[in-house]
Amino acid sequence: MSVNSKSSIRAEKLRIKGTVQGVGFRPFVFVLAKSEGLTGTVLNDGRGVEAVVEGPSEALERFRT
Repeated sequence: MSVNSKSSIRAEKLRIKGTVQGVGFRPFVFVLAKSEGLTGTVLNDGRGVEAVVEGPSEALERFRT
């Protein structure tokens, strides 16, 4: 059985900069990730938001766009 590399499970760390405090950004990211079947974490820090997401490559690609 061969594994399609495009559908393999991956994890990515994303950095989002800009106005993200007090606008419901983390809940938005949570709902978006869940709709794509992704798991991970989202946290605010002094530089913006850091999201670590894990799931199928195709879902990660849709999540980023």
